[in-house]
Amino acid sequence: MNLSLGEDRLIRIFAKHFDARRCSVHSIGAGKSGARPLRLQMFDQTGAAIRPVVAKVGELAKMQDEDARYDANVVLLDGSATPRKMKLLEFGAGATAGIFYQLANGHDASMFKTMAEQDALAAKAVSATQEALADWSNGKNEERRTIASIRRSWVRDDRAEQLHAEFGLGWAAEFESREIQTRWCCVHGDLHGENILVSPEGKVLVIDYGDVGPGAAGYDPVALELSAVLQANPTLGPAWPTIDACRQWHDLDAYLVGCPMPMFIRACREWSHNVVVGNRELAACAYSYLLRQLKYPDTDKDRILALLDGVHACWADS
Repeated sequence: MNLSLGEDRLIRIFAKHFDARRCSVHSIGAGKSGARPLRLQMFDQTGAAIRPVVAKVGELAKMQDEDARYDANVVLLDGSATPRKMKLLEFGAGATAGIFYQLANGHDASMFKTMAEQDALAAKAVSATQEALADWSNGKNEERRTIASIRRSWVRDDRAEQLHAEFGLGWAAEFESREIQTRWCCVHGDLHGENILVSPEGKVLVIDYGDVGPGAAGYDPVALELSAVLQANPTLGPAWPTIDACRQWHDLDAYLVGCPMPMFIRACREWSHNVVVGNRELAACAYSYLLRQLKYPDTDKDRILALLDGVHACWADS
């Protein structure tokens, strides 16, 4: 695969630190942060595998920020589902830095790949992900917040106003002014299907901590569910969800007609209902995620706007 000079240099420095004689490098799947996630396998002088590693390489400031988020929040989770940080490399590649995490053997498939090939296993992995992240939300008290304050974790006020105007979301300003009960806690913040690695038994590793921070408890399961219909994966296509199906997002049975991975979607929705205070928090989290997706140039705007209709209907039904 093609690596930049800085990426190549950081991987060489890291491998040399562990006396590796060679290192294979594979892309895991690009997110939208600009940083590059990579899977590494190091080998010693005899050709024996040393350790599988997941690396994230990007701008120095962003890698330092992720390092701080890991130390403040990820260390509080069960270590079996969150790779242990091995090293932050800040020098040797100019303005580029890298964070390297230990990767357990056997977690070779992403959640996206798993849901496309083994829907039941993906549903099991969703439950495992909920358990892995539970310490962030368990025991957290409810509090009163405006929907705008929930959205603000992911989209700035000025950018939200621009998106409302650009996409004709005339109802959004009044919607955001409403107050709801929510469980405010630490969340992953970017829980799409490439950031969960799944073993053949349905165990998981959650990776990529650049957006970890405070948010509504329902944001992660909603993001995982909706990432399956908005981000590149083997099931993504025009057949499902149709525009009409998206507008039925609030009615799960109607929404899932024709769905190629219904068990995965149901497992995500069940996780959402387990952690949100009610459907109003569910709607607020979905709205925040979808507005965030409107920012990116490569997302399906028609699908997002239809899903927002379904989210609006979810609020009306609450």
